[in-house]
Amino acid sequence: MEVKRTTDKAEMEVSRCSGNREGTRGLRGRERKQQETDTEHQEPEGQTRPYALWLSGTGIRRGTIQKLRDTFLELTGQDPRQFAEEIFCMPEAELREICRESFPEKAEKQDGIAERLLRERHRDPLREERELSASGIWFLDRDAEAFPDRLRRMPDSPYGIYGKGALPDDAAPSVAIVGARMASAYGRDMAMKFGTELAENGIQIISGMARGVDGISQRAAVGAGGRSFAVLGCGVDICYPAENRELYDALPGRGGVLSEYAPGTAPMAGLFPPRNRIIAALSDLVLLVEARERSGSLITADFALEQGKDLYAVPGRITDPLAVGCNRLIRQGAGIATCPEDVIEAVTGVRRSAEDETFAPDYLKKISLQEPERSLYEALGERDLCDLSFLIHSAETRLHCQIRTQDAIRYMMDLVLKGLAEEVAASVYQKRFL
Repeated sequence: MEVKRTTDKAEMEVSRCSGNREGTRGLRGRERKQQETDTEHQEPEGQTRPYALWLSGTGIRRGTIQKLRDTFLELTGQDPRQFAEEIFCMPEAELREICRESFPEKAEKQDGIAERLLRERHRDPLREERELSASGIWFLDRDAEAFPDRLRRMPDSPYGIYGKGALPDDAAPSVAIVGARMASAYGRDMAMKFGTELAENGIQIISGMARGVDGISQRAAVGAGGRSFAVLGCGVDICYPAENRELYDALPGRGGVLSEYAPGTAPMAGLFPPRNRIIAALSDLVLLVEARERSGSLITADFALEQGKDLYAVPGRITDPLAVGCNRLIRQGAGIATCPEDVIEAVTGVRRSAEDETFAPDYLKKISLQEPERSLYEALGERDLCDLSFLIHSAETRLHCQIRTQDAIRYMMDLVLKGLAEEVAASVYQKRFL
């Protein structure tokens, strides 16, 4: 089978784009020029291509689009960048033939895809491009020059990516930090520690902006003046979870917000596992900070291994349920991240001269503590959150002496000032891991 091509440009405009598509195609040049003027400052990584945007919005699965694209290129030998526009404009008979060749043994699927594409032709690609740009969102399909090489090379590559802000720099090192949503005090401190120090060393932080480890690491990276990118399991116009609104608003100016799902797509459970493959693909290394035995973060770890990425985990106590996933990965061969330098060295090949120096301040402060301050500090490690009465009881048990409440308050304030404790509520404390 050979798909017919019309060589004369004017003849192609008239013969192949009929009905309301004729008007759309005829205005293309003038409106494109205006569109480029309107969106120049909003799309730093490349120009949204209207027909690719149209195809992405048809609701056809990425695997099906890929198969149609492969068949189209095999039959026509055309530039792959013309694929979406040709699908929009080619005569119905040729479109149905493309569908038949793509799925030769699935007649029902052939007809269903063809019908869907024909129905979607009532939409105006140029108008949709203008509306998307006006909302501050861009779209890049995999055949666009600016599409990230990391995503183009990955298995099951998305057909396109929607975004606000920028894209990760393919030439810069990137680390994904993922972990428990309901993280412990230790997990929160580790997420902040790694996010801050990796960003300070020029490493891009990739994550999912989820509650807990993900959001904390990204806030830390932005706070350190670094770049961070969130890959969402919904449209980029939706802040999920809502509690991360401040981070969501900050990311386009310090990195970007990305998704393969069209704007308006609500967050649903089935959308997050596929999202995780993109988090892994955009990274050179994936770091887990706390994960239960069946944590969703382990899905990202699986994708990292499938894609040949380095995998590291922060170790935890063997009695802690939040450490089961990380400790198991380490046992199975993942790298052990005892400090940010371990990760920095893995992605850059360079390690700072004072090995593990980041843990020295906490150690030096701890050994300088006097009783009963030392016992109160040790008691903080027994629970994630400790009220004052628990701390007093624990310290009194260790020291076999009585501690007055007003003295305990003063000692705890000293620990807070030294950066070894944090008062999270009135007379409720947690240990800080610096």
